Amino acid sequence: MATQRLRADVQELQRINAEITRLNGLMKPLKERKRAIENQVMAFMKQQNTNSGGLTSIKMSNVEVEAVEKRLRERMKKQEKEHVAVQFLQQLGVHNPQRSFSQLQELIKGDERTVKTLKLKDPLTGKKK
Repeated sequence: MATQRLRADVQELQRINAEITRLNGLMKPLKERKRAIENQVMAFMKQQNTNSGGLTSIKMSNVEVEAVEKRLRERMKKQEKEHVAVQFLQQLGVHNPQRSFSQLQELIKGDERTVKTLKLKDPLTGKKK
């Protein structure tokens, strides 16, 4: 009886993993479509703004769409972050800034812990499922 329950649980785990993979595949095109639609709406609003002199929002029956400016920062690559941080530590007069930066990174990570997890793989090929 316990073997049947275990088999059912493992099969359900496989189905859940497959569904997660499928949903992750759907996210990229949806996000791209969202960006395209947002750009179309903003272009319309910009055109109306130049014609009427002040359109920053559109009111419809159940929603109001407002164009707002938002400040974003460009992401830096890991090496760029490290370079900038080491330069900053040098400017502060820190002795051996590279080592200090490495120690600071280890402190920020927090304590390491070990957790148990299941890894599903095909018994014949050994490949991940």
